[in-house]
Amino acid sequence: MATENVSKEREKSWPIPKGDMGSLGVKDLPPIPLGRLYKLGPSIIVLGIALGGGELIMWPRLTAQYGAGLMWLAILGVSLQWFINVELGRYTIATGESFFTGCSRAWKGFGWFWFASAIIIYMWPGWAATGATALDVLFGGTGANWRWWAEVTLLLTVVILLGGPVVYNSVEKVTMFFMGATAVILVISIALVITPGGVNAMVKGIFFNAGGEWWLPPGINLFALFGAVIYAGAGSLGNLSYTFAVQQKQWGMASHIGRVTSPLTGKLEPVPTAGNVFETTEKNMALWKKWYPIMRNDVTIYFWLANVVGIVLLAHGALEVLHPQGLVPKGAEIAVTQANILAAKAGEFGRVIFLAMSFFIMYSSQLVALDLGSRMISEILYTHTKLSERYSLRSIYTIALLALLVFAGFALWIPTQPFILFLMGAVLGGFTMAVYSPMLLYINLKFLPKEIGPSTFIKIGLGIASGVYIIFSIVVILNKVFGVGA
Repeated sequence: MATENVSKEREKSWPIPKGDMGSLGVKDLPPIPLGRLYKLGPSIIVLGIALGGGELIMWPRLTAQYGAGLMWLAILGVSLQWFINVELGRYTIATGESFFTGCSRAWKGFGWFWFASAIIIYMWPGWAATGATALDVLFGGTGANWRWWAEVTLLLTVVILLGGPVVYNSVEKVTMFFMGATAVILVISIALVITPGGVNAMVKGIFFNAGGEWWLPPGINLFALFGAVIYAGAGSLGNLSYTFAVQQKQWGMASHIGRVTSPLTGKLEPVPTAGNVFETTEKNMALWKKWYPIMRNDVTIYFWLANVVGIVLLAHGALEVLHPQGLVPKGAEIAVTQANILAAKAGEFGRVIFLAMSFFIMYSSQLVALDLGSRMISEILYTHTKLSERYSLRSIYTIALLALLVFAGFALWIPTQPFILFLMGAVLGGFTMAVYSPMLLYINLKFLPKEIGPSTFIKIGLGIASGVYIIFSIVVILNKVFGVGA
């Protein structure tokens, strides 16, 4: 589809290296389709993977142990990721390409780095394991049979991802349903346990008061704290799902890029290895000034605001029912313990809805994570090898998905607890954030015209985010590998 090479004059405005993908074509920015629903979607996908990490497990557990004094750090974590997602959206609506392709244009080795990262991080089925624990208890078990339930949910993932004609549409619909159900159940659950004292403590925690200790309470586990900060919001590689969501939603220049469809029920759409850029004419710039705010507002409302509300409410539940009793459940047991305590206040109804909500949250994360990992692997293979000459992107995606599911299915039987699988993925993902945050700032400053590049505010915010993830990664390595501060 990209048939026209960028002229030398345009290359000054769009100095994007050719790489293995080939030169970008030149097309006009498309007009914005009518309909409010068209403007919804991409950040809902990121929200789906976000709530299943720190929001349900890590931050409630930290709150149960230390009180609400760390909530300011959770909100900071989500806020830093706002800058990341806005810049991911900027590159994709400007070129139609994913962040991974942009990285690979800077240096081919980045493609293989993301390829390895996707395999290493998403073969650990932490989301499936944790959600399956709640599911086992919901159906009368003790949580001990979580592995079998997790295998069932992995099979369900295949049905959802490959059952609908367009993979993204299937993920979006299922995620929207789960997020809607979660919102209703969460509000009901908090209404059953909320107290004035709990609200007062939560407000203090949001404003840096760690239960009488400003900033951080003493004795906090650094390893768990790092994972929690990473998973406040989407974290890890989860944020990067936004670049694919925007692309598959066909926002901006991504409207010129075909979507990944099901090999079983969908019609094949051609997908080029390179995207397109647009001339910064008056018409295109007028359209850009409409596209960019839509994307930015999507990130602000459906990612940042929804995550902040979700993380505060879920942590508040732990503050009300676990912290007063001194209960700090181990890992994935936190959802089950809260459900049992809620049963004492609202009967079996309270227990059932909380367990159902826990499964909805974790399964939506699992669904988005496996889709993201499969997209990362398939795109790198499609753009960096000659496979694109013989196979469609959807064929490579399907094989990557099935391979990840097989890996995950075997990993479930490693003799460890669900929370350990989850925490491993979190910390490994934190290291990738230390890489992709500064890289994202680099490619948007280097490759995009100044007229559509990041503002000073964005540069400062993303610069701070990069520094935070790099420092956290160094501290954890020094602590866990070399014993510094142990």
